[in-house]
Amino acid sequence: MTNLGEVGGPNGGTMMGGPNGDVYNIQPAGEFRRYHWNGTGWDPYQVIGQGWTNWDNPTYHNRITVDSRGDIYEVPSDGNLYVDHYDPAAGQIVRHEIDTNWGNYDLILAAGPGVLFARNPSLNNGELYRYQYDANSQRWLQRQKDVSYGWNIYSGMFSPGGDILYGHVTDSHGDLYWYNYDNATNGGTVGNDIDWGWDPSWLITSTSNTCATPMSLPPKAQVTPTSGVAATLLPNANGRLEYYYVGKDGTVVTIDQSNISDNSTAQFSTLAGTGSFTGRVAAGLNDNGGAQVLALGTDSETRNATQPGVGGVWSSLSPAGGYFPAEPAIVRKPDNTLVAYGLDAQGNLWYRPQYVKNGDLTAWLKVKSTGMKGTLTAVVQGNATRLFALDANNRLNTATVTGTTVSAWTTLTGLTSGTLAAAVPSVVVRSDGTAQVFALDASDNTVRTIKQNADLSWPTTWTIIPGLTAAGAPSALVTTSGTVEVVVKSSDGHIYDTGQIAVGNPAFRAWSAVDPLDKAASDPSSALLTTGTWVVVFRDANDRTLLFRAVPNSPQARATITTAAPSFVGGPLPAPKR
Repeated sequence: MTNLGEVGGPNGGTMMGGPNGDVYNIQPAGEFRRYHWNGTGWDPYQVIGQGWTNWDNPTYHNRITVDSRGDIYEVPSDGNLYVDHYDPAAGQIVRHEIDTNWGNYDLILAAGPGVLFARNPSLNNGELYRYQYDANSQRWLQRQKDVSYGWNIYSGMFSPGGDILYGHVTDSHGDLYWYNYDNATNGGTVGNDIDWGWDPSWLITSTSNTCATPMSLPPKAQVTPTSGVAATLLPNANGRLEYYYVGKDGTVVTIDQSNISDNSTAQFSTLAGTGSFTGRVAAGLNDNGGAQVLALGTDSETRNATQPGVGGVWSSLSPAGGYFPAEPAIVRKPDNTLVAYGLDAQGNLWYRPQYVKNGDLTAWLKVKSTGMKGTLTAVVQGNATRLFALDANNRLNTATVTGTTVSAWTTLTGLTSGTLAAAVPSVVVRSDGTAQVFALDASDNTVRTIKQNADLSWPTTWTIIPGLTAAGAPSALVTTSGTVEVVVKSSDGHIYDTGQIAVGNPAFRAWSAVDPLDKAASDPSSALLTTGTWVVVFRDANDRTLLFRAVPNSPQARATITTAAPSFVGGPLPAPKR
């Protein structure tokens, strides 16, 4: 245990014990210092931050703590919970919001790696709760588990780790109590009075990793790398188009194209950061036109990067946990906040919300066990998010998520078991509010579709769109006229397009080539821009990105040939500068 005068000097401040002899001290003027006890004395302190004011205020000085990993947990005046760590390479503290609505707690205490005890002074003379956050997977493993009541008797608390708590009482006798909490049984919280004379005004701490208890933490998942996955396309304001994909070298590439009629306006960026990536990049537009991406590493950890606004400079990819065997998905909800969904190796569904517009994607929270697997497809349908995934028998299933409530999963029957394991479906929501799914049936390599009934139930049969042997996942969109267009890679290597003959007519016209010259090495993507033009994007064997925009037929042709396909204009984007 450490005397504040030895650490903070004459100016005092707030003090927290860290691991391995580290002690953290925030000076009243906001200088954040880290001291280290080397066994015989104090090393010169290191300044790790500035501007950390208000932590000597009695309202807040018990709302910051350091766990056994050295991660800093804090609840500042906005009432949200943040986890921080010092990045020596950047020379600064990196901060990440992981939860909201912690302002009702007047004390938080780390008692192990990510183990937090929080006291609500307004309930039962101090209700104490236990939380557990795994900083590696960035998952909440436990939230607000009620421990017991009556904890307002303590003016301060500290922990050496291992779910052991010390508290010194508010009265002048200064009793010091010791607790050992057993999370498995929710027991062992009866206090033992071990000493007296501990002045209530003292700030007392201890090394945070002296004690430890066995913990079961999420393991990394096995990832099967994929190639040739379609780019994620996000139409932005004023006809702008954003692209995201994993290149052949395993890096995450973004493209910002301000004018799809001029391919020279495409601006490439390779996101900085460590790791090799695979699969489809999950992406969503913030309310301000900037973007967030989550890319799946081959080590099963997702990594996140943000763009502050339209055309803004991207952050580096930073760890975002997850530990998923397949890619997550991001959707933009009706309130214009983002949420990500992912499936772990055990079939548990997790979500990662953005609590405020343009804010952080916070931390992974478990929704429930689903028994599903593979890459999630997610679309917004009304006020819910509709998810698609495979069950244990490789049958495509769907469910909705409303808030944190997941509906029952419905199997979309009519496809041979196992046929969807190689390609994810494409889903559109029609003007009548129904969802329509397009998928590859690997039993005969046809593209098939199934559309919800008016009551949002699902038929029991799929419809084949004939005339093409497909070689990958289709991509579909709804045009401004209300018809659906579908593109897919054919067995001959070219991208083909088909579309509804007319609104309300389930028949599709004959397939026609989007680009009869260039063969595709990736599945295609399609998107409807804010200008009403729709586009097709794919990559070739040299990892070039090609964009083609649909050009409607002339009024005369449309009047005489109702099944005529659009023409496509475009070609390769300029090679990115390296």
